Amino acid sequence: KIEETRTKIQNIRDAKGDFANVPKYLFWKNNGEEIQFLNSFYKPTSLTVAPTGWIRLDWGQHLTTNIIDGVTLDKAIARLFVTGKSELFPYDQATFDSYQGKLKQNPGY
Repeated sequence: KIEETRTKIQNIRDAKGDFANVPKYLFWKNNGEEIQFLNSFYKPTSLTVAPTGWIRLDWGQHLTTNIIDGVTLDKAIARLFVTGKSELFPYDQATFDSYQGKLKQNPGY
């Protein structure tokens, strides 16, 4: 699943396959009671600069520029994961305690 996620993020970033139509930018404005979007979440746009009154939001473009510790997002996802060592359960300590030692959490987390 990790490699699949990395590939999907790469495809969004590169506008390939199922993600070929993800726009680089979304344009929106607040009309007082609701948020209005100028363009679709699912169709590319040729706009790169926000029209007057609109705000530009990096969408697919964000994945090309987002860097964690000097690593692009597609490579940063779970880069420190080690099978058999780094798994984390999404449970709080109270849940673990209630299972009386039947669930094991990775030490140090």
